[in-house]
Amino acid sequence: MDKLNYQVLVLGLGNLLMSDDGFGVLAAHILMKKEWPPGVAVRDTGTAAFYFLEEISSAYNVIAVDALRARGKPGSIYRLSEGDILHLPDCWRSAHGFTFPDVIALARKISGYPTNLLIYGVEPYDVSFGHALSPVIKKKLPHFVEQLTVEIFRLLSGSL
Repeated sequence: MDKLNYQVLVLGLGNLLMSDDGFGVLAAHILMKKEWPPGVAVRDTGTAAFYFLEEISSAYNVIAVDALRARGKPGSIYRLSEGDILHLPDCWRSAHGFTFPDVIALARKISGYPTNLLIYGVEPYDVSFGHALSPVIKKKLPHFVEQLTVEIFRLLSGSL
């Protein structure tokens, strides 16, 4: 691939119908309201990251944002590198059998990108059927979005 479309691509993962599992999507919606410099894009991928394969394969840095069960206290915020997700349970299985890491691997097979993958997540309290975040998770959302904003600008400046 001779031209990248994105220096930083943020993907909001999750299911808005499953309470705290919608955290990544809601964080992405807040980020989408901000004005970003050229080279930054934020997408609500929901539970269908595969459908964003073309964009993922044209991004240098990808930040996945999701609720992550990592056996921490509900509301714990995680910043994980790609190597860190190998130690987590298979938490990104879609209805079509593709995990988020599968989508990243396929994107790299197509284009060699993304070069850098980061995962930002929050330990959920409740992932049962429901449209609202639990109070402990909702309280974390503004701080989480601020951390993501700092991360995006750090990646744009080229500091890894």
